[in-house]
Amino acid sequence: MVKFAESFPDAAIVSTLSTQLSWSHMVAIVALKTPQVRQFYASQAAQDGWSVRELTHPN
Repeated sequence: MVKFAESFPDAAIVSTLSTQLSWSHMVAIVALKTPQVRQFYASQAAQDGWSVRELTHPN
């Protein structure tokens, strides 16, 4: 939870993502190394409806 809060300090982003992604998505995204990479994958997963499996196992 602390890592999640540090990774997404903007409440507006969290509110938006929480309606589109599951907690499992968020756990996978928080594990990514940089804020830019986390933001990219969070946006893509939400926009394209990626499953957690698609998110964690790229082609």
